[in-house]
Amino acid sequence: RGRRPPGAALHAAEAFYCGNFGLLLLDAAHSDKAREIVNKMIRVTMMRGAQSAGIVTYKPLSKGKVLVKRYRVVNAKRTDLCNRLMHKCEREFSAWRISAPQLFQGHTRFATSSISSLEGCHPHQWTPARPCLHWRHVASADRWVAEEASVVNFITHNGDLDFYELHGVSYPLSDLQKLLPGLLHSPCAAEVDSFVIAGLVDLLRTSGVWRLSVRYGYVYGGLVKAGNLMGQRDRLWGAAELTQ
Repeated sequence: RGRRPPGAALHAAEAFYCGNFGLLLLDAAHSDKAREIVNKMIRVTMMRGAQSAGIVTYKPLSKGKVLVKRYRVVNAKRTDLCNRLMHKCEREFSAWRISAPQLFQGHTRFATSSISSLEGCHPHQWTPARPCLHWRHVASADRWVAEEASVVNFITHNGDLDFYELHGVSYPLSDLQKLLPGLLHSPCAAEVDSFVIAGLVDLLRTSGVWRLSVRYGYVYGGLVKAGNLMGQRDRLWGAAELTQ
């Protein structure tokens, strides 16, 4: 497809990207249709490639908390990828478990630059879920309250990450895979480029969490004049410095 001119209208057909699929269930009265719709979306996106697939579900709980579940599978030689994934996440569609609003976010993959493996399967998550003190505004009382919550980010992505620019320095993918562990204090657990995007999202998404916001200020403010960070990785702030 050719490049769309700036400001040009986005047509409906251009709003679908191969590999990615999702469903936002807003009305519990239609929960019985969720399984059929997700199953069909997996079937359609499998036309891009059917080597591996995954899905993550987000279901709100009380006090702004969200229950997150991820399921991933790698297809075998004589198995059906859609059936394998649906079988693994079957309980998410049961009448006693499904609710509204609930988000289903998924991806089917054909490995273009790496082997097909569970580590390369979407949805990707760089930093494991961890308890954090999360601040939220209570509009009815016009005040801020702090509660412990589990913070985690998942991404599904189709395309290529070739580089990321930070303070005028362009870091290629191979450098990002070495640099991000020092900034996120969590190892790079997969070689695929989409996994690195999950790490970048962890750096950028900090709303309501003081420690993550301090890290954002350090990376995008404190290091503004540091130059190329590849030779300074042993001098980057660790988790202890960020929490002091």
